[in-house]
Amino acid sequence: MKHFDFVTLGEILIDFTPDGFSPEGFPRFIRNPGGAVVNAAAAFAKYGGRAAFLGKVGDDLFGRFLSDYLTNLGVDCRGLRVDPDRNTTLAFVSLEPNGERDFAFYRRHEADLKICPDELDLDRIRDAKLFHFGSLSLCAEPARSATYAAIREAKAAGALVSYDPNYRESLWAGEDFVGLAGAVLSEADLVKVSEEEGEMLTGYRDPEQIARAILEKGPRFAAVTMGEKGSCFASGDVFFFVGPYPVTPVDTTGAGDVFFATFLFEFVTKGLRFGDGEALRTAMGRANKAAALCTTKKGGAPSVPDYASI
Repeated sequence: MKHFDFVTLGEILIDFTPDGFSPEGFPRFIRNPGGAVVNAAAAFAKYGGRAAFLGKVGDDLFGRFLSDYLTNLGVDCRGLRVDPDRNTTLAFVSLEPNGERDFAFYRRHEADLKICPDELDLDRIRDAKLFHFGSLSLCAEPARSATYAAIREAKAAGALVSYDPNYRESLWAGEDFVGLAGAVLSEADLVKVSEEEGEMLTGYRDPEQIARAILEKGPRFAAVTMGEKGSCFASGDVFFFVGPYPVTPVDTTGAGDVFFATFLFEFVTKGLRFGDGEALRTAMGRANKAAALCTTKKGGAPSVPDYASI
């Protein structure tokens, strides 16, 4: 019997989110926990799932803040390593009036990219029902090798594997996103992409073609998020569009992460099956609603809705 519903590895950082202006007219920022896989772990824990996080932070006030935040949510952080020689990654977020955002990352040589294969908590990985990862830990070594090693360990232990490419152009400068992020599609059972990521990885623009092309690469479930247009998914011979949940967004940070985490929570904790169209469509509907509610507040992890509200 596996203890953890969800174990994830990857980027962990601070999102400095805009919060108006000081009396002198200078921009103010809120210090929010960030990182796509952090947002997903936070969602699992907030929904009542058993989650663990593997990664690395600096020995600084930001690293301690992130560790305390996840631990207080109920996320097992015994696999979170501390690097005394590097800083915790920072990201500054800019917001448009419609809630869309852009990021400026301070991450070239930061702690999260320096986790090594021999620093992985293999017991947590072996004890997972689902192992989840993103592409940002594939940007550079040694985190890339650690991610490959974690995937191998999870699959050997019989865990399901989920993958969110989560493309960020500035972090892939000089690296082959399509080659590196595309190569691991075959290792995953469940995949979520945006329309942009789907086009980059499959060459198709139509969401149904994207989803079906991903299945041809090996996964058994593929979801495509389409923002205010909703989402769609393919699994086996099943394909469905799932309508959006309309809200007035203020910050879209973390919406895709919360979307996928909500679906994965439904899939894992309720024992859903690949190819079961109606059950998967119901789970996708909850995921759409959770993502929409997430955009009505600022920040990623702090804006995860209560499970009862979805």
